[in-house]
Order: sequence, then structure tokens, then C-alpha cells
Amino acid sequence: MKSKTFWLKSRISTLVLVGVLLIFTNCEKENEFFKEETSEEVVETQEKDITEKAFPEKTGEITEITYQGQQLAVEKIDGLYVFEGDILITPEELRNANKSTGRTKNLWPNCIVYYSIESSLPNKQRVYDAIAHWKSKTNLQFIKRTNQVAYVNFRKGSGCSSSVGRTGGKQNINLANGCSTGNTIHEVGHAIGLWHEQSRKDRNTYINVNFANIKAGKEHNFKTYVQRGKDGDEYSPTLDFGSIMMYGPYAFSKNGKPTITKKNGSTYSVQRNALSTWDKIGVSRMYKKVCGTVPNMSGYYKANDGGHYYIRHIGTNVYWFGEHPSGKWANIFKGKLNGNKITGYFYDVPKGKIKGSGQLKLTVNYNSTKITKTSGSNFGGSIWTKTTRPSNLPGTRPAGFGVRNNINNLTARWYANDGGYYYVRQVGSRVVWFGERHFTSGRPAWANVGYGTKIGNNIYLSWADVPKGNAKGSGTLQLKMNGANKMTRVKVTGGFGGSSWIR
Repeated sequence: MKSKTFWLKSRISTLVLVGVLLIFTNCEKENEFFKEETSEEVVETQEKDITEKAFPEKTGEITEITYQGQQLAVEKIDGLYVFEGDILITPEELRNANKSTGRTKNLWPNCIVYYSIESSLPNKQRVYDAIAHWKSKTNLQFIKRTNQVAYVNFRKGSGCSSSVGRTGGKQNINLANGCSTGNTIHEVGHAIGLWHEQSRKDRNTYINVNFANIKAGKEHNFKTYVQRGKDGDEYSPTLDFGSIMMYGPYAFSKNGKPTITKKNGSTYSVQRNALSTWDKIGVSRMYKKVCGTVPNMSGYYKANDGGHYYIRHIGTNVYWFGEHPSGKWANIFKGKLNGNKITGYFYDVPKGKIKGSGQLKLTVNYNSTKITKTSGSNFGGSIWTKTTRPSNLPGTRPAGFGVRNNINNLTARWYANDGGYYYVRQVGSRVVWFGERHFTSGRPAWANVGYGTKIGNNIYLSWADVPKGNAKGSGTLQLKMNGANKMTRVKVTGGFGGSSWIR
């Protein structure tokens, strides 16, 4: 498959993501999810030049490369291609991009960015603070790497620099001693797919670029996308001087005079403290099809039906297990997130006594602390509120309903060789379950939901741990019936422990 590169820009930050073009509408409604943060103070700085640079003391040979179909003017320094001052493209990345094999997008799947920090990096707190800022202001998650192939590696460098977007392997964010927390936030912005704000195609409507003041050999950093021979799409017609991805007015100045000014000739303040409001909105838009437009919902929710709900949000998939403390009912849910809307299906399982099922449509508020039912008349709960998970939760129970000795109906409580009880429900060819490690008080070591289909004597499931327990796995399972009352595992992904079930 041939991959293509598109250039994306947002109203304030030029959110250009290599590999995918996302078009969105109805900005006013989307802004509602950020309305409580619009008054956030962003402290600006007017330092002469705070522009991030990969090699502050070096100038390389200007050359042109073809990167995913784009002709880019870059500097070649120490065997690396440097674009717009702090964006690195390695020879390996260049080869892989131009082969058009493997990845065709540079978004992080499920909005999860895996990372590592080298022990030799000074002042690691700036990395922790930058990651905390991104986690609190966007729907992205940052998780320390274990054995993942694609990840961001923070290391000591000669300047501040990063690759743009997910490269599919180890990609470095290089931080010299002078790179601040704000510079680190900026470089993480590149790693998740952002380019610089001042390069948008309509920038000449808002700024002047004074090429006479730019250092020799650095002029290529100021080209627009049109000047590179490519078109672009804007979310709205306004450039954001407050974006953390914006060049300062003295970027790459050779004589102390501004290289960028407003149209009236004045300079402007630039900040490296926080994502601007439209930086946050733009990232939300870019990752809408990957994980929705709301922060990750995973956690414990209390509903107005008196139930405990343990919700897991993975990419655009939303899973839950819900149970009433009395044991009257228990259900699982799997749905798809589109923006801040969830559509999916619930099934009661035999940890309770009710046997309902049906479709639910839900709406999530801007910070994922409240979920509201918009459709689903045969479901009791209508409002879910995120709160602290209790220290003591309902323990395992006998089955509230089910059968035995029927290979065509798996509904029952099953016991597995991982020490867990699985409350399985079959409705037609649909098979769902809730499983948890046996416990009598406190919380289980793990708890998961399964959702899939029975075809003949084989069962194909997707599974996800839910936060009734502490495990955070997910994956797929293939099971096979060995008679009416036994299932065995055939295939598994995601590190699932159980391999044999009996009822």
C-alpha cells in the first residue's frame, strides 16, 4: 500500500501530522469540552530566542530529501537530517518512510505513548513534569516502556530535538542541560505528531518573515507548506501566537533583529510554559479517530442505579463491568467512542439475577468525570460519576442463573485454572463474560471482561482488564469447547493467564 503525507494545521497551533488528514467541523460544540480551562493563565516570555535547536553550535550542509512523498530542505549534521531546527529524521526512518511498508500513520495507537528515560539524563524532573502536563491537558496516556518496540527515549543531547510522530521504533527526544520543562513539552509535541505553528500556509496573513535577518543556511526553516510544493488545510483562519509550537520572533536571527514580526511590524511574546487552549483542542482533533476527544475514562464510577462500574478505555473501545452490591444484577458493556459519544451493547451476566441486554448510547463530559445515558430504555442507570474506588468491593458469588451440560448454551459460572470465576452469558452466537480472581473481601487481584462470538465449538473473544482489579492487560482469545462443560484456550494475545475453564 502506498502511504501519503498530509499537512494538518489547527486554529492556534499548526498541528501537522505526518501520514493522516483529519477534517472536523462544529468547533463551537467541541470548545465546550475545554470551556473550564480557557481562563488558564499562560505566562509568556520575551527572551531574544528561545527556539529549540538540535545542534545550537553547528550548521550543516543544506540538502533535499523525500520524506513520505514530501520534498524537504534539511540540514545534514552528524549523520542526521535536521528539519526546522529541532526536528530529527534518521537515515533509517527516511528509508522506512519511503518504502511505504509497515506503518501508514504516525499517530500513537490507542493514544498511548510508551517512553523510557536514560539514567544519564540530568534533571529527569523536567521530563516527569512535561509528561504530567500532557496527561492532564490531553487525551494521551504516557506509560513507561517494558518491551514495546515503538517508544520515545529521553536522553542527554547537545540541544533540544525530537522526531515527529510515531516512527515505529525507538525514537529519541534529546535534551541538553539548558532544555527546560517547557522545551520538553514542545519536543513531546513533535513526538506525538505536531509541527511548528509559523509554517502554516496562510501565515503571511498574520506575520512577516524577515529573511534578511535570518542566519545563512537557516532560511529553509521558514518555508510554508505551499513553498515546499504541498497544500494544507486549516481548521480556522487564525494563527496562534500563544502556541507552545510557535517560533519566537528572534528565531535564527543573525543580527539580533527579529526574523518574524506581526503584520504591523511589532514583535510578539512567545511562551514555553503550557499548551495553549487551541493546542489542546487541536491534539484532541488529531487523535479523535484513535481515542475520541475526551481524556481517558478508565476508572471507577458510581451510578444513579446504585451500582459500581469499573470502566476501561482503550483507544476508541470502552469496556465496563457493572454490579449492584446486593447481587441483584451485574452486566458487562462494550462500546465505541466517537468524539465524546459512546455507542455499544450491554449484557447482564450471571453474577446477578437479571437477564437483560440491549443497546446503550452515552455522552461523556469534557473531562471524563461524568457519563450520561442518551438512549437505552431497558437499562436502569442514566448518570455515572467518576470517583474514588472503594477499598472493599463485592466479592465472588454463586451464579444467579445458568445451565449445565449444554454445549449450545454456555451461560453459567465457570471456574478457571487462573483461580478466577467467570460469569459467562451466551445470547445467540454472542458470548460475553466477567471474570475475577476469587476473593471474599477487599478487591480482586485482577478482573476482566470478554466480548465475542461462538462459531461451532470455537469462541473468539476480545478481553480487557477492568479496574475492579489492578491488572491493565488486554488482547484476544480463541477458546475451544471440549464437551459441554469444559473450555480450553487455543490462542491468546496480551498475556492472559487462564487456559482451562470448567462449569
